[in-house]
Amino acid sequence: MAAAPTVAAQMVQLADLYQTAGAGEAIKDYLTARKITATPTLALIAPTVERFTTLLIAPFLAGVTIDAKEHKAEDGQDAVASAILTHLFVEARRQWDAVSSTPPPSALPSPPLPPPINPGPSSAHVPDRPPKTFSAWNQQVKAYEDRLLDGKRRTFPVQELLGAEEILARMWFEHTVSKMYTPVTLGEIVSRRTWTPGRVLNPLAANRASAAASSKALRFDHGALVQEEPAEWSPKGLFSTIDGANAARWAWTLLGIGEEDDVMKYADWFVAKARAHSEMVPAIQAFWHKTAWTLAMALRNSTSFHEATKHIMNDVATWQEQTEDQDPTWWGMGGGRKRRRGGKARSKGRGGKEKQQQSGRGKKASQDWWGQPAAGGKQQHYDDQVPDPPPPKKIKLSSRTPRGDEVIVLSAFDGGPRRHDYNIPGIHHRGDITEDSPKDTAKKIAELDPEAGCMIIFLAAPPCQDFSRVGDREGHAGNRGYLFNFTADFIDELRPLLAPRRFGVLVENVEMTPADAAAATKRLGFEPVFADAAEFGWIGRPRLWWTSIDWEEVTHDPTTAERWTWVLHRRWNRLRLDTPRAAAETFDFDGLKFADAVASGRLRLPCSTTPAADERGRPPPRSMRGKVTTDVQQRWLLDSRQFAPWHYQREAMLADDQGKLVVLTPDAKEQLHHMPKGYTARTKDGELEPRTRHRLIGNGWHWGVARRLILALLVHTAVAAAEPLEVPRSPSSTTIQWIADQWGPQGPQLGPAPPRPSIEYLQDLDEDGHWAASAMMRHPVKAPPPLEPAWERLLVLRHRWRHDLPRIRREVIAEVQGMVEDLAEQTQVWMAARAWCVRNTYSTPDKERPTQVLPNRSK
Repeated sequence: MAAAPTVAAQMVQLADLYQTAGAGEAIKDYLTARKITATPTLALIAPTVERFTTLLIAPFLAGVTIDAKEHKAEDGQDAVASAILTHLFVEARRQWDAVSSTPPPSALPSPPLPPPINPGPSSAHVPDRPPKTFSAWNQQVKAYEDRLLDGKRRTFPVQELLGAEEILARMWFEHTVSKMYTPVTLGEIVSRRTWTPGRVLNPLAANRASAAASSKALRFDHGALVQEEPAEWSPKGLFSTIDGANAARWAWTLLGIGEEDDVMKYADWFVAKARAHSEMVPAIQAFWHKTAWTLAMALRNSTSFHEATKHIMNDVATWQEQTEDQDPTWWGMGGGRKRRRGGKARSKGRGGKEKQQQSGRGKKASQDWWGQPAAGGKQQHYDDQVPDPPPPKKIKLSSRTPRGDEVIVLSAFDGGPRRHDYNIPGIHHRGDITEDSPKDTAKKIAELDPEAGCMIIFLAAPPCQDFSRVGDREGHAGNRGYLFNFTADFIDELRPLLAPRRFGVLVENVEMTPADAAAATKRLGFEPVFADAAEFGWIGRPRLWWTSIDWEEVTHDPTTAERWTWVLHRRWNRLRLDTPRAAAETFDFDGLKFADAVASGRLRLPCSTTPAADERGRPPPRSMRGKVTTDVQQRWLLDSRQFAPWHYQREAMLADDQGKLVVLTPDAKEQLHHMPKGYTARTKDGELEPRTRHRLIGNGWHWGVARRLILALLVHTAVAAAEPLEVPRSPSSTTIQWIADQWGPQGPQLGPAPPRPSIEYLQDLDEDGHWAASAMMRHPVKAPPPLEPAWERLLVLRHRWRHDLPRIRREVIAEVQGMVEDLAEQTQVWMAARAWCVRNTYSTPDKERPTQVLPNRSK
């Protein structure tokens, strides 16, 4: 029996391909030196023309030495050599695709010969939108069935996904091409597949098909008329919810988005949670929707499916948030009770009289600038039996606008003072922060605010060049990186000088290395949060923000009144700012427009960087060397290397009506950063040149992000306790003695934790009393655990002095070192009088000096 011909045997020989393309000896020798001696090898050396250009064409044009021989295109023949190499690759790739292509899948597909499991784009052209059909069905099903389980072949349950090829094609495109993952909803696969789990025809798919065949409304989409798609179906009950999760399970497995064991573990975990809370179907579905977005964003950031789902399964707070938002009068009430609206909750106590409890929305707004519901105090009871816990601490914004003399803003930026004079009249400049002092600043503020009634907001953006990937990343030891620690020390010394004024801090910088970020955190005393304007805008601005905000208190965004959304981004706590982004028509770019990939929302513009210092340009960042395609490099060189190379990618530039590409203008950058057009154009002295405007915007903040964080900082600082005055600053009281005094004369109160409140009284309540009591009780998971008195006191002290902890630690270390030096002679005398066995106990070979022995001064 004759063997089937191989793919290579059916392709044109490489020598014939050379002759057809007109390749000279220089190109032949170069490809041979690169070990490319067959047409299939040439076809599979790169997934796209762009990648082929980076791997083979660019080195050949620039000159490369292989095995002691230099290979380089002839002088003046770069364009011809590039065209010949591109033709060779495209023709080889076309033949490979033609020979190895498979027929489209039928209703019940049969597996042909498998290509690789997760191939890259199969053609030289990468599409901007996902296809409507899933051409990789056969190969993925065969790849699944070829993986044996206990030595036995498996069968993929094709009925679980058959008919939902459009959804699979989108997921496959996101996984293998765009890497812009989107969430998988519970209803999109279930409503499209041909069969139900009971192996009968799916009525949802039939209804969708009939709706698709009927007349549709039309709408504009990127300048073209398109038909409105049918509304997306969503499950209503528990079983359809579980069915949607199982459909996502098989889609993830088939496409290889995650390892099969990880996918099964995650899906089983969700299904078990859904079955355990069958009375909370809306909460289950909301939880899936929220975690689906979390998973998609994690996959976009190159986080593995295993790590992303592990974080989701360990994130108890998100689950509690979804169940906490459920109205308890909707689920588990039964008895035909009507669902009550939010606001005032009515309940009956044991005495039978109806009582009312005001929720946060029902209370009258405070007349103060910032209002805060009362928290703490003793628990109240209905008839001294049903507990009424205090409402959770929420910070809300009243309708009154604050007066200008209520806030003093201190700003430390690497920016342009003249522009601030023009846009913010009356601002006072203090010059270079390195030439200022906290005492002088505090003295000036005391003159402006002698009654100490204002709150202080310190905003800072130390220079980022030594932390950015565009630079050499010298960190805090760089020529300008030291200013970060200088600013932190300035804030640390200024805060107690301004007490009892409330003091808020917001410091921003680029996403630096973990070591540099840890050093900054240690200096400032609070952890950073990660935020990126790309989540709600058109341009990326990934930044770390260190702030004095207590995020456990400011749980909602004051701008939108929505709860903050938190996800894990690499090693940072990422604050998701989910709001609709502005329409492209709202920008005034003077006739310029976005690239199609940006206008469609598939890509975001890269983060703006500062321009070169002068016309001589700038060198490429180390992270980009050897990774710049030829067309990008040419545009970069033609513009005299004024910006980082990625700003010259086609998708990162604007285009006029003739298709001419233009780097983002200062007017465009201002609008993309949520500033008015021309905000940086003028000062009181005249117009600013474009280079200066680019630098100001590159060093500035994205106002869409900064505005929301500053408002949250104002809310938190306004309701926070006044800055304490008891921190020791004079030699009369050492820091160690002051810390001991915080525990009182008796020291830490030792003893067991207080018992949890008893619920035995519930046994004597009737049905109505039980409903009333359950509505007022807190779930044990949400209640703070009872701690020993010493631990409770420690947490109070730590929270009260959290912003001074770095300075307190430094002072304690300095005092301990001073005592070590002062007692060195006394310790030597004491050690000399000890027996040899004692001396060996108190000293070790790896210590410079023996353990110090301090006398008991209380005797």
